[in-house]
Amino acid sequence: SLRDADSVGRVVPGLRAVAPVRVAPLPASSGSRQVDAIVVGTTPAYRDASRIALASGRFVSDLDVSDRKRIAVLGAGIAGALFPFGDAKGPVRIGEDWFHVVGVLEDRARARGRPGPIRALDVNRAIFVPLPSLDRGADPRPEGVDEIVLRVSDPAGVVAAAEVARSVALRSSGGASLDVVVPREILRQQERTQRIFNVVTGAIAAISLLVGGLGIMNIMLTSVAERTREVGIRRAVGA
Repeated sequence: SLRDADSVGRVVPGLRAVAPVRVAPLPASSGSRQVDAIVVGTTPAYRDASRIALASGRFVSDLDVSDRKRIAVLGAGIAGALFPFGDAKGPVRIGEDWFHVVGVLEDRARARGRPGPIRALDVNRAIFVPLPSLDRGADPRPEGVDEIVLRVSDPAGVVAAAEVARSVALRSSGGASLDVVVPREILRQQERTQRIFNVVTGAIAAISLLVGGLGIMNIMLTSVAERTREVGIRRAVGA
């Protein structure tokens, strides 16, 4: 809940930004164009916590949150789909509500190939709105949030901050089930797994090379042994 986010922000040391987040998949439309979007309700701190950049306009402000304004910041992919022939300005319909576009995010490239170990939000397909403006629908907790995004100032304190955040959130939420995701630790685990995979693959390749080399050597020795008489006769006559 929002109370958990406040508790984490007050207790966890070395935090640079704390942003509560609500996420809801909703359709977005402008005129006759409609796309499926990931609508993110959050606070101004999310921009610093996730290090996202603006291509034009502005991000969600404190006044937008306190006044529950219906403004929206579009991801680059959403802006291109809803406003293909000009600047992304004007009203857009998100779900059953109308929002006014105030900014567009820069296009963030995504790594191709296999998905990474961290399920990150696709910023290009997201729409950011003030946290209170995102309707919780049938959720009985009006103060409920889906995630709390933290950014720590000192990289050396990430693990310690994660443990403190876990303890504070568990105590504040009464022991509710939650996951604390530390991207650096996930990447380190993936690197260890990749190293083990490389060692196993290298060992298999070395064994295959050894077996292939022995096979070729045996064939060559056999072919020479079969021609021993022929070689002897040719050398006897001066070859």
